[in-house]
Amino acid sequence: MRKYIPTFLFIVFHQAVLLGQTPKPEEILGYSLGEQFTYHHEVVDFFEILANRSDKIVIEKYGETYEGRDLILAFISSPENLKDREVIRKRNMNLVNRNSDALDEAVPIIWLSYNIHGNESVSTEAAMKTAYHLINSQEKEISDWLANAIIILDPCENPDGRERYTAWYRQKTQRPFNPHPMAWEHQEPWPGGRFNHYLFDLNRDWAWQTQKESQLRAIIYQKWYPHVHVDLHEMGVNNKYFFAPSAEPFHKTITPWQREFQELCGKNIANYFDKKGWLYFTKELFDLFYPSYGDTWPMFHGAIGFTYEQAGGGRAGLGIHTETGDTLRLMDRIDHHFYASLGTIKATVNNKERLLKEFAAYFDYSKKTQKKYNTYIIKRTNQKDKVHQLLDLLDKNDIDYYQANKARSNVNGYDFSRNTDVKFNVQKGDWLIDTQQNNHHLVEVLFDPKPVLQDSVTYDMTAWALPFAYDLMAFATKQIFDNKTIYKKPDFSSNSVGQPPGYAYLLEWQDIADMRCLSKLFEKGIHVRRSSEPFSIKGRTFARGTLIITQADNRHTGVNLATVLPKIANKYERKLHVVKTGWANIGKDLGSSYYPLLAKPNILLLASEETRPTSVGEIWYFFEQELKYPITITSVKQFNRISEGELGKFNTIILPSGNYRFEKKSALKSFIRAGGTIIALENAVEEFANALGTEVKSKIKRDDDPINYSVPFSEKRRKSISRRVEGAVYKIDLDNTHPLAFGLETTLHIVKRTTICINPLKNNKHWNVGTFGNSAYVSGFVGWTVKENVKETSAIIAERMGQGHIIYFTDSPIIRGFWHGGKLLFANALLMN
Repeated sequence: MRKYIPTFLFIVFHQAVLLGQTPKPEEILGYSLGEQFTYHHEVVDFFEILANRSDKIVIEKYGETYEGRDLILAFISSPENLKDREVIRKRNMNLVNRNSDALDEAVPIIWLSYNIHGNESVSTEAAMKTAYHLINSQEKEISDWLANAIIILDPCENPDGRERYTAWYRQKTQRPFNPHPMAWEHQEPWPGGRFNHYLFDLNRDWAWQTQKESQLRAIIYQKWYPHVHVDLHEMGVNNKYFFAPSAEPFHKTITPWQREFQELCGKNIANYFDKKGWLYFTKELFDLFYPSYGDTWPMFHGAIGFTYEQAGGGRAGLGIHTETGDTLRLMDRIDHHFYASLGTIKATVNNKERLLKEFAAYFDYSKKTQKKYNTYIIKRTNQKDKVHQLLDLLDKNDIDYYQANKARSNVNGYDFSRNTDVKFNVQKGDWLIDTQQNNHHLVEVLFDPKPVLQDSVTYDMTAWALPFAYDLMAFATKQIFDNKTIYKKPDFSSNSVGQPPGYAYLLEWQDIADMRCLSKLFEKGIHVRRSSEPFSIKGRTFARGTLIITQADNRHTGVNLATVLPKIANKYERKLHVVKTGWANIGKDLGSSYYPLLAKPNILLLASEETRPTSVGEIWYFFEQELKYPITITSVKQFNRISEGELGKFNTIILPSGNYRFEKKSALKSFIRAGGTIIALENAVEEFANALGTEVKSKIKRDDDPINYSVPFSEKRRKSISRRVEGAVYKIDLDNTHPLAFGLETTLHIVKRTTICINPLKNNKHWNVGTFGNSAYVSGFVGWTVKENVKETSAIIAERMGQGHIIYFTDSPIIRGFWHGGKLLFANALLMN
């Protein structure tokens, strides 16, 4: 929390103290709300001043962003409620824990979240107006609201993105602002303020919690479990205002009451808007299906979740001309969010008895028996690191898990790996995640292999089951198992430091943690080899991809391997195998050429307006936060100016999804032929193949299905989705004898988001490392023309050019940072030199 108040604000604050008043927003900020965008530190100061002058508001810091900005909450209520807010919180948690006796004294908790997309920046301005009005209004109705509810207000969920937008806009806006859409103050540059520091869309990260802001918010959210949650957004300039009810599809677990309250709340907001003559719409565009939004994730925690959308967004600035010739001003946008916030509070307080009763009932799993599956089993034979990654995510989502105490044979259920119903055995030690817990709805949502999509017109991922995401052998069954114990992760058995030197040290290649370990080895200047074939030493077998560090390779590095290697392995909880001989009982001896020396990846990542920000962000985050591995990020413009000598300092170039203009085609070909690696993802696959005329160019399938112009106009949108895929799960067949798939099984689940289809290459310079078979589709929406085109095509291709490689991923293996199963695959691509 900031420890000082700027001089101007201090003078205003001091004068207000003398007058016994809460200073007005314009007195605190130096301008009226709507006249300017407010810097984040001034927003924090604003709320601190309100809290210092009013007993109706308390400020709590819940963390900091990647760039060090405060994340704060404002608790607004009557002075009596605020004094007792910990008591109120515990009573509410009693409802979550199915203690209905707490209903009589429970108080509705309303959580209003603003500005999760940084350039949808009216939200934070509206948050300040809402907070000020609630604590200073003399209206009896608002006093009653504060006496009967606690309002938790998050004024800015994404401070880093907002500040990126605010700083740019305040530099570029004219005096007075220019409302013409062509003015540069309405042309926000790449990557825009929508995203956080790592260019993640935080409104897609509520369940996965890859980002710091999401993780910190979830901790305090699950400390309170509010009854109502609103996420306030913006959309296109010429739209009107959107509020509940949301559009179909709704996820099937959303209860009748949650649907009903959406309508009750919407009608309250409509009353305010009708009196003002403001246009609005409901039941369109914004659905409640994907589980990681700011409306759906709270829904699956028992709240009523809402998305509100105001016209404007990053283009609107302080004011912009609309299609009607009117000027949409910032102060108008503030008012719309302000009244939508008030309408939500009013609907909540007016329906508090029913709301609290239904909230308590949401967690009563004893009456919920109509689920397709009641228990999800993660087999104990799975690679333990992947299981523990999954369990960490369950902890973040407040989901309980256990281990089976007793074996059970011939259980009926669904096999995630084979995508079919089977009979299977439960073994002692298998992990169990069942619906006999408070968050039973959330368990069902996150593990459901085939979510029921009531309407295919949606705009985000339509399948995401965690066993697919973590590439785990798992089953789902209707049965419930009583013989179970709480699982506690065992302590890691440390490797001995300073033991007598070995002939060689071996690290198995099984999980992304092994790449972290390798990253540290590269940092220390340690030479590392990798096995191309399985081998056995002293009766222990090691798989392809095993890392091998020999004394012979590292004599001149000055590194004491016996001391340094165990420390690195212990840091990442990896088992270090010490061998005293290079003689292999099975396979090649350690001096064989089948153990090539790994080149340290020197990586160049392209990132500019030609690239998709979220594709750049997931790669940037992967290296900086997950691998702790240095990379160089540059723009496409700068890349097109780079000399061949400078380019030669790198051995790996990553092309995120985007639309490129390649000007250095001959230099790129020379780079690859000299031993460099190009990694192209999603849309960059076709762009790069076409630009360089590679073998893949001739194998890209075209959609030759003619458009049916006889379709009625009203059906054209629905017809068009036959050519779309909205984030569906596919199972690809892997050639795990190829270095790209070392450490993986023979199949892998991925999320398909592109319509790019490539026929398999058929010569000895190219490898179809991952392919879509005839039955590759698993779940989620795929248009029928896309579904047919995908069959028998390549998902992952390694194309040889001279001494180097081009790696094509038609779909990102690390989508949104949460698809754990593909991370080792992506790490393997870095080691292809």
